[in-house]
Amino acid sequence: MINSLRNILIMILLIISTSGENCVDILCSHVFDEVCGMAKLRDGTRIIMRYKNVCYMKAKECELSSVMEINQVADELCGIKKIQTRRIMDHAISGGFQVCNHSCPLSCTEMYEPVCAKIKKPDKIIDSHKFKTFVNHCHVDLFSCTSGLNVTIEPLYQCYGNGRFLSFMQNVAMMKYIHIFD
Repeated sequence: MINSLRNILIMILLIISTSGENCVDILCSHVFDEVCGMAKLRDGTRIIMRYKNVCYMKAKECELSSVMEINQVADELCGIKKIQTRRIMDHAISGGFQVCNHSCPLSCTEMYEPVCAKIKKPDKIIDSHKFKTFVNHCHVDLFSCTSGLNVTIEPLYQCYGNGRFLSFMQNVAMMKYIHIFD
């Protein structure tokens, strides 16, 4: 049993470590488990970056293997804080539509129900934040749990440059849904 698991793991590592045109064959899960990677360019330059998970880091290394190598380094170098709890840290997380005070998900579906999140940047004296679109609400919860950042749900148009147009399109979609245009 242990030998077969070890062989499977070795095969997976061989697939992940392939280079060149086979890189497009690497399929990564969308589980958000951030890792920190250090890219070392052939000229010796080092770049530290965050990746969604180890597979995404290895896929990027495969894609760029001719110019750099990427190795996983301590999460602290990227400011990644892994929390050993299954609860969202900030119980005051709330947004324009709902309050999020529930258990952290282990993984999320990829059902596309876009959600806009306002992410408060840590350790800032002034109110500093950015807006980011997530695949669905579960991905917002997962991001909040794994990053430990204060995240609030905002109207979807906040994440797009032309908020009025998006708001208009949402209203049209709602009217079609309730058959106003029939």
